[in-house]
Amino acid sequence: MFSIIDVETTGGSFRQAKITEIAILLHDGNKITDRFETLINPGMAIPWFITRLTGIDDSMVKNAPKFHEVAKMIVELTENRILVAHNSKFDYGFLQHEYHALGYKFLRNTFCTCTVSRKLFPGLHSYGLENLSRHFNIENKSRHRAAGDAEATSVLLEKIIEVSGLESVNSYLIPWNRNNKLPASITPDELHSLPHTAGVYFFKDESGKIIYAGKAVNLNRRVLSHFSNTRTGKVSKTAAHAHSFSYEVTGSELIALLRETEVIKSEMPILNRAQKNTNAPIGIFKSLHNGYLHLETGSVFAGNMEEPVLQFSKSAQALRTLEKMAQEFELCASLCHLEEEKSSGCFGYQIKQCRGACAGKENAGVYNKRVERALNAFAFSMKDLLIIDDGRTPDEKSAVLIRNGKYEGYGFFNPEFSKSVYEIIDCIKPHTFYPESLSIIHSFIKKKKVKVIELQQEASLKLL
Repeated sequence: MFSIIDVETTGGSFRQAKITEIAILLHDGNKITDRFETLINPGMAIPWFITRLTGIDDSMVKNAPKFHEVAKMIVELTENRILVAHNSKFDYGFLQHEYHALGYKFLRNTFCTCTVSRKLFPGLHSYGLENLSRHFNIENKSRHRAAGDAEATSVLLEKIIEVSGLESVNSYLIPWNRNNKLPASITPDELHSLPHTAGVYFFKDESGKIIYAGKAVNLNRRVLSHFSNTRTGKVSKTAAHAHSFSYEVTGSELIALLRETEVIKSEMPILNRAQKNTNAPIGIFKSLHNGYLHLETGSVFAGNMEEPVLQFSKSAQALRTLEKMAQEFELCASLCHLEEEKSSGCFGYQIKQCRGACAGKENAGVYNKRVERALNAFAFSMKDLLIIDDGRTPDEKSAVLIRNGKYEGYGFFNPEFSKSVYEIIDCIKPHTFYPESLSIIHSFIKKKKVKVIELQQEASLKLL
């Protein structure tokens, strides 16, 4: 029921100081049932005045475990228990800070014997543990050591229960989400059980309809952040309207982004603003006129016989990309339909910044090769690709399939059993194509975050 804790530290602020000793006593409301105590190597020098107060010096902690070595034990000893401490803000604050450095949120309901003593035993000169121990004749042979102070706190807890009753303890609890917006239908245990891996999560209303979809590199950390009181706007709405949540582990940030996009586009969650554009996508199209390749932006719509070489959700994105392609690869502005065609050539040709394709001065074959190089750099063009990334478990990988420059879907495979390209493709499950999907994949390829296999005929039999 209770985990009574006490920590000794190198100073008074968890932002600068570290834990040097911790004691945890498990208590069932009547007596202590188990105990754990250890010195901890703080990884820093212990100030002389702390040594004088606690008796703990550098030599004592030199061979002691570091906090990360006992972190799992502390979690297990305090899980599903009320965390009791005298001045719990101090001890709890140090523990939370240590776990934060490890990338973990340590969240517990706390019970402060100092605060409760002020309410139940008014009129005392001081409510420090030493003075309360003296007032109640609580023996403490190891003052300012974790075990001794935890023992004294346990006796004080028993006196509080004796006066107010075990049932009244809940009225003095400080819930871990007191300053957070956690809906009553979502329990702390549900949040604690979230894995620390990449995936997608969905907040739902009472009918089970998805009202918010998000991706996470760390599901545990990201979902918990939605209920922090430091957030505003969209996140506070999520906290206010969420009745339940679900999640899918992907192991891959790329897969998580693709899945998030798919859900937002298909389910249209009311709290997702990004990616909800339902207008016809915009494409960059390639065509051949008088031997020269032309590039042009235009709408992609059902029934259009032409396939775009790249798609976007907004016309401004398509236009910016085409302008960048023209600039970086010295493509003609007229042949990219960025300005009107003239018999005398484009403006760039007039000021000698265009090689003259628009005026027939540059060889069509030479110019067209430069266009293709630009398309290869900025688009998937007509390539068939497999993108390999992390999987949901250490012995698994994920794969994304691009055919003819279009995103077709993703799947998971075990490299031990699926080694050929054919075997990997068999694991791919079809997913709906959206312009944003290609942009996401392209950004991961450009940043070299994933392995890319180009599916040429000779590569089809190549082993990974």
